[in-house]
Amino acid sequence: MKRRVIIVGAGIAGLAAAHALAQYGIEVRVLEAGDQPGGRMAERQDGPIRYGTGARLVYPFSPAFLGLVRELGLEADLVPIRGLAATGTADGLDHRIALLPELGLLGSKVLGWGDKARLGLLLADLLRRRPGSDPDDLTTGPDDETLAAYITRLAGPRVLDRIVAPVFRGTRGWNPEEISAAFFTTTTAHLIGRRSVYTFRDGIGQLTRALAAQTNLTFGAEVERITPCPGGARVLWWRGGARHDAEADAVLCAIEGAKVPGIVALDDAGERFFADVRYNPIGIVHYALREEVAPKLRFLPPSEGGAIATFQQGQGARLFCQLTPEASAMALRDGRTGDLDGIIRADLRRLFPAIDAQEVHRVNQWIPHKLPLPYPGYAARLAEFRAHQAARRRPIYFAGDYMAQALVTGACRSGLDTGSLVARHLKEALLFRKKGAKNVHSFFW
Repeated sequence: MKRRVIIVGAGIAGLAAAHALAQYGIEVRVLEAGDQPGGRMAERQDGPIRYGTGARLVYPFSPAFLGLVRELGLEADLVPIRGLAATGTADGLDHRIALLPELGLLGSKVLGWGDKARLGLLLADLLRRRPGSDPDDLTTGPDDETLAAYITRLAGPRVLDRIVAPVFRGTRGWNPEEISAAFFTTTTAHLIGRRSVYTFRDGIGQLTRALAAQTNLTFGAEVERITPCPGGARVLWWRGGARHDAEADAVLCAIEGAKVPGIVALDDAGERFFADVRYNPIGIVHYALREEVAPKLRFLPPSEGGAIATFQQGQGARLFCQLTPEASAMALRDGRTGDLDGIIRADLRRLFPAIDAQEVHRVNQWIPHKLPLPYPGYAARLAEFRAHQAARRRPIYFAGDYMAQALVTGACRSGLDTGSLVARHLKEALLFRKKGAKNVHSFFW
């Protein structure tokens, strides 16, 4: 008898899980609320502006992700971006902030000789940790101190304030005081010696579009509830004003962790874990201009950028402005998520005085759940919940970046691993039943 799994969510985690399950001969159906695949790994078009729904780049250190790319025949479509760096400001001086570890940091004019000497301690610690860490798995890093405390202890406060904090605030919307050192150590340790990050030739969503093309996928499916039922799990969902009811041997939920409690009937372990899953919101404003502008990328301290953490111009006649974590939190608190331009306009005029004359189109992009927040203690909670999920067959499973690492590659790895886990559990249950066992489909919550 052929097994059947329903996957909720067509982001990279859900589509990777569908791909893995299909390798085991399992029938898969994917339900997606939106009108395109990809989740936060897709693109949107608004007038002349094409923009990503979340992810912009892919790091080169994930064997699982790169293996999937090769399997789909997309390796030649990976486009390397070398020497990626931004300009920062400290002590009134502009300085280079590389997004990948590089020796050029030793020549930084905003770090003293003592700071540069202490960078050796940081490098040594990262290299020491590298063999035992996995860049796709947060649980393999130190989870007992904040990133701010870790960097300050090893490299000093100036390295934190002038190098590390601008990168995390400007790319992820995270303050180093709010996250654990685990994300930094597990990823940065595997970036040492690398010179490129990647995107895809046809946009960041090329991979998820390729996966979707081989998947039984239903768009516009608004899932109302996922519950256990005899033999598996049940999904209630709406599409086009009609209510649907489907059952499967298992349901794999691959939506954002913040949305899970609203639709899934959780067991006690699930309720405890998902109560601890947190995301950061982020606001971005995209501008189309009348004329092309020279490429420029700046990470701005509050004293210079005000509400803007990242200012990027170029890619033709385009501007990109990402709000600071504080400005994004304020937009959410004050109900101004639809008026992000209004929050940053005065600061933007200082950074780009021609904006009022040059602007021809604008997109206010609000991402309510940008990334799962890897705060101190979260990795331990994650390890416990993953062990709970893997222990035996269940009606409902979970996959996503919050189950692995807050990266595209982490979400992909989670989908592949969880899809394989579900397949193994279903196969074991079938073999068990064939041997004459009773109540194979009973689940104890």
